[in-house]
Amino acid sequence: MSIVGVVSLSVLTLPLAVADAPWGTSQTISTGTLSDSPHMVMSADGQTVIVVWKTGTSILARRSTDGGQTWDTAQTLASDAQSVTEPQIASSADATAATVVWERNDNTLRSSRTSDAAATWDAAVAMTADNTVAPRIASSADGMRITATWWRILGGVAPTIFAQTSGDGGQTWGPVNALSAVGGDATYPQVVSSADGNLITVAWSPFLGGEVRAATSTDAGDSWETSKAVNATGGRLTDLTAADDGTAAVAWQQFNGSRDAAFVATRAAGQTTWSSPVAVSTDRSGLNAQVASSRVGTRLAAAWKTDDSRLQVSTSADGGQSWAVPKDLTLSLGDGFELASSRAGQRLVAVWLGPSGSVLASTSPDAGATWTPAATVDPGAGTPFYPKVVSASDGGTAGAVWHRVVSGVYTVQYAPASIPVSLFSAAPVDFGQQVTGAAQSRVLTVTNAGSGPLDIEAVTVTGAGFSIDGQTCSSGLVIPGGTCAVNVSFSAASVGSRTGTVHFVDNSDVGFDEVGLTAEAVAPGPTLSPSPSDSPTPTVSASGVGPSPSVTQEPRTTRLTVKARKVGSIPATKKTVLVRSVNTNGRARVLVKCSRKNACGTKAAAGRVSVKPACRRGLRVTVAISATSPGAQPGSWSRTWKVKACRAR
Repeated sequence: MSIVGVVSLSVLTLPLAVADAPWGTSQTISTGTLSDSPHMVMSADGQTVIVVWKTGTSILARRSTDGGQTWDTAQTLASDAQSVTEPQIASSADATAATVVWERNDNTLRSSRTSDAAATWDAAVAMTADNTVAPRIASSADGMRITATWWRILGGVAPTIFAQTSGDGGQTWGPVNALSAVGGDATYPQVVSSADGNLITVAWSPFLGGEVRAATSTDAGDSWETSKAVNATGGRLTDLTAADDGTAAVAWQQFNGSRDAAFVATRAAGQTTWSSPVAVSTDRSGLNAQVASSRVGTRLAAAWKTDDSRLQVSTSADGGQSWAVPKDLTLSLGDGFELASSRAGQRLVAVWLGPSGSVLASTSPDAGATWTPAATVDPGAGTPFYPKVVSASDGGTAGAVWHRVVSGVYTVQYAPASIPVSLFSAAPVDFGQQVTGAAQSRVLTVTNAGSGPLDIEAVTVTGAGFSIDGQTCSSGLVIPGGTCAVNVSFSAASVGSRTGTVHFVDNSDVGFDEVGLTAEAVAPGPTLSPSPSDSPTPTVSASGVGPSPSVTQEPRTTRLTVKARKVGSIPATKKTVLVRSVNTNGRARVLVKCSRKNACGTKAAAGRVSVKPACRRGLRVTVAISATSPGAQPGSWSRTWKVKACRAR
């Protein structure tokens, strides 16, 4: 892959902008003095951010590999005599593969791609050359299946919607398909894709409003169904979003007889018709509605501007069938706003333009039930335009981008956010071999390894023979670094292996967590008397709340000796041995848990555990070891290490 161009960093110096938590200080990331129209993507883990924009006749891109804290040198994707506009970017879930599409002043389209997270970019590729306007782009989760859509005027008649797809990330493009009737006055389309890239939806409306229509492909753009009407008449498309399975939600603005209102309709994956429109703005007008969808599940969030300059939001937990009463996020909204959702829709973030050139934001940790007070992302000077916002999969990292005009100088600015989120951590519980007819108890310890409070609403258990005797987890918030306990009992009347699950309803992004239980019921053997030296095992009483649970005597404990690295920090990108040896008089089981999936480079064999963590902010590694032997209480050991912060290159 060749680097198309690199430009030296020359930016306008602005006064230091002080932001409210959880937002970091905004930075000017563009080059030159005529930079605008930014668009961006963020990887699922929140670490890689890629922003594209135009500066004069050039398309530029810049990336961050630490969540927007620092930035690599800007790269030029295209620079020629033709003016350029409307750069759009779509990427794989991890942002390793990304494709940028833009319009040139001669009404032709170009694209460029990266396969190394924007370290380098391919030379621009010509797509189509026939009066294209306002391109939009969508990508599959692997970044290979790309769909671009736009509108254009043919032969002087009313505009028509077209689409073009690529199966190799934008290296080559297939034939151009007309999705709307020629001369049907169809403009400003939007496009979304399922994670596998097979189910694609394109929606549009007439220039001055009318029938909102949508066309769908179920074969990655090889063929398209005849477009269908989403509303009856008088609508103007404002947004389109989709879940991983391709379930789509479209938002539009439409006069309802007394005022312009915000409407939403959905089309489930595998269905051929759209749901009946629902007016989400109820007591006031609904202008320029935005809609955000969870990638999994059925959660939706919508935001809109009222005619008295409020920013209102509403949410749905049932795929848009019913909506919550709208909430006001601000009473003095400027001319731009955007909404983003975490993967499961539990965490939301809204960014908008406020008074006196400010950029403001609010977050919701509970699927829109409550929102934080407006935080200042950037107090600003001059005038900001068109804010965009993205969120990591867990909602713990977000970013906002906009362009600002100060004394005729146009710059692109970015602000990162580190939003406190809880992180549920608990090791599976193995009861080992237990004699039939006798009840045994184990304590399941839950740790909040995140940066925000863990709120557990309910704790239940499933599985034959398992029950909960008491717990402290739903009695109050578990602070970061804090723990709570669940006392789980097991009893069986017949021999055999058993499995169970402890279920937690909590404020994680998916709304729940689960911990596995295992046990093996065996026939009674010789009676064993506890040794006086055996240590009692704490259990939680049914009414136990707080740090001092009641204590009961249990049989002797299986011997377990672990030689391990002491508690503290470990380096990133280097191999570190965490556990050197495990000795027991029973059977040992080792569990290694990484706070970010596939980021710790774990190896475990023969009682030895080593890791080679990636360079990821807030990374933690936990090793939990349990040992069981017949007729004895299991022995257990666990330790957590923090990975040192590092600067990605």
